[in-house]
Amino acid sequence: MPIMFSIPGPSSGLGPPRFSEDGDEAARSPATELFYRLPTASGRTHPTQEILHKPFEPASRFGKSSKVTGLGVQSTASQAAKEPAASDKISQGTCPPEKRKFFETLDAKISASAKRLGMDADLLMTLVAHESAWYGEHAQELNNIFGLTRAGGRNLSFSSIDKCIEYWEKNTGPKIKGSKDMEEFLVNLHKPPNYNKADPKYDEKMRAIYKSILKFRKNCGFEKNENI
Repeated sequence: MPIMFSIPGPSSGLGPPRFSEDGDEAARSPATELFYRLPTASGRTHPTQEILHKPFEPASRFGKSSKVTGLGVQSTASQAAKEPAASDKISQGTCPPEKRKFFETLDAKISASAKRLGMDADLLMTLVAHESAWYGEHAQELNNIFGLTRAGGRNLSFSSIDKCIEYWEKNTGPKIKGSKDMEEFLVNLHKPPNYNKADPKYDEKMRAIYKSILKFRKNCGFEKNENI
């Protein structure tokens, strides 16, 4: 494919090249032109087959990471934008392994406890998710899913999750019993002795985790069992 360059001499006095939006030849300056001449079936070139190749655009315009393609510079940031965000993947039904383990291990036990206390299981699951960091390693080691401490000091440990639930129901259950929604649940939790009063954003975090409980219950396929 023949390539023709037209480069002015130092005394030509020609200005920088100009290009119209549609690449109209009338808008080109003769200062710099690069054409790819495409042959017709007869081997000749035709003016209407001349494709304007615009000047190379520096990668810095697109950020630190850019990829050069045959059509110019393509930002890798724009490529990343085409990939679904993590939040979008979650909304599409993703169930992370740690969330699946959380529901597999605790859903039936917490739902049974919630029924005994006359409240929505997801409210209690929210508290457990927050206090145990979604049944994280430390909570597993101690079988302490409610973040229970000795008068705000050392964490309590239990021989089993069932023993932890039994202890919590006996000591905290009476004040939160019958909570109908998250706001009432939070009010009841803060009754003396105040549950986690050291965190000023405690209620805000609980509301956010409640939404996550509903989302992951659906994504992970754990339907709420109202008959427990």
